[in-house]
Amino acid sequence: MKKYKTVLFDLDGTISNTSEGILFCLKKVFVKYGINPDDYNLYQFIGPPLLWTFNYVLGDGMDQFRALEDFRKEYADHMYDNTLYDGVEDLLIYLKDKGYTVGVATSKYEPMAYKVLEKLGVLGYFDFVYGALENRGEKDEILHAIFTDGKAEKSTTVLIGDTFYDLRGAQRERIDAIAVTYGFGKREDFDCYSPVAVCDTARQIKELF
Repeated sequence: MKKYKTVLFDLDGTISNTSEGILFCLKKVFVKYGINPDDYNLYQFIGPPLLWTFNYVLGDGMDQFRALEDFRKEYADHMYDNTLYDGVEDLLIYLKDKGYTVGVATSKYEPMAYKVLEKLGVLGYFDFVYGALENRGEKDEILHAIFTDGKAEKSTTVLIGDTFYDLRGAQRERIDAIAVTYGFGKREDFDCYSPVAVCDTARQIKELF
């Protein structure tokens, strides 16, 4: 394995299983805007920027922005409906002990990402947390902000994520990526983005380092 200095983690589907809270809130917002949740595989919307999701189901126009705000208000009461994946805390402890810089790069709204990580008891393991803000939402935009702010060097950074959105973002920013299969992505979506490894568990990730 290449010598890295910085390890970046996606949050939803990589650090913790956030499906319960996200799916509950998506269903409520979909119904409010006259969309039948049963018409969609809602798991496909865990990972991508929420604005993309609401643009996809509601189309262009102000409704997508209103739906985003409605979701965030609803999710404020359900953001803690998630659990840490097995082995993740042990992996974080190991990486910190080994001297890696460890960060989060998530499409979740940044203030909510901080709260979720704190509730899970793992916020202290991270040197920085970057999430979606008004001026950024796509994974490559979030990664770009990390590098622009001097938090990491591209040549020595690897991103760990569970969907092709993570791998695509890494590819666009020209950094390495490790795909995980225990989250919300599909293994068959990974190949075209050439991850340096595909792991089924957090323990397998640990063995890479």
